[in-house]
Amino acid sequence: MPGQLLRSRICDVERDLIRQLQRVYDCLHLLAFDYVKRHLQQYVRSLEVYKRNQFPDLPDEVRIRLASEWARRFEEWGYERHNHCQLCT
Repeated sequence: MPGQLLRSRICDVERDLIRQLQRVYDCLHLLAFDYVKRHLQQYVRSLEVYKRNQFPDLPDEVRIRLASEWARRFEEWGYERHNHCQLCT
């Protein structure tokens, strides 16, 4: 149903967790975000030393298979294809 779905990209959450959670609170008409925000700010500060896991790139044959097998869903869900990637075009 229109108006009952809030989409948030992981890159936006990673870039600005507090703002994205505020969007959720606003969308759901929840109160007391200022209280939650203070605790979130402490949590975000604790993440400053966090280092993300790093994984090697997938082999081309795996990427091709994933792109092929998931293409219908990606299209259905409106996910962007990475045009810079020859395996996804």
